[in-house]
Amino acid sequence: MSTLSSEKSWSQRHTVILVVTVLRIPIAIGLIALMIFTDFSLARTIIALLMLICIELTDFLDGFLARKYNVVSELGATIDPYSDSISRILTYSALAYGGYCLPVLPLAMAFRDITVSYSRILLVRSGKSASAKWSGKIKAGAQAVGAFILLLGPYYWQYTGKNFMGILSWLLVAITLISAVEYVQAALKSYANRTSSES
Repeated sequence: MSTLSSEKSWSQRHTVILVVTVLRIPIAIGLIALMIFTDFSLARTIIALLMLICIELTDFLDGFLARKYNVVSELGATIDPYSDSISRILTYSALAYGGYCLPVLPLAMAFRDITVSYSRILLVRSGKSASAKWSGKIKAGAQAVGAFILLLGPYYWQYTGKNFMGILSWLLVAITLISAVEYVQAALKSYANRTSSES
């Protein structure tokens, strides 16, 4: 009976954490709707800031809760980077639509994430670890901070000039694309080793 109770408790906690993980996607969709259907105002900025905070909180909480309650799972480890990728691309698409960043930024993010996903497939097929690398974590941190800085742009552009938005956008593009190099190199190396061992 205690075993069944324990399994039920694990399942419930696991479900809650998965919901927290996926929650950032509809929040990011809401951010796009906010940018499309409302005009620039202090109220819109505050709501958008709250949405960004919620996205980052869910990103922190799902991993924290999974480790705290020992409910780390393969499903969670798969959905987490998926939710990260989709929510980030949606967030920056919303910022691009609102004129807070260059449109090339969300495109670069999509290109990077697709490239990294296929690199991870090659790594897994070669029996190598496909876990997140430091370059990916640095990229995630830069994108998280960058979203807040870009969103507040209209309030400081009068001091820095709107060119600052373009500079920061291109900086984030560079960080985003460079973060893919480590994954691609690892995938190509593992593929080359696998091919040479088979021949």
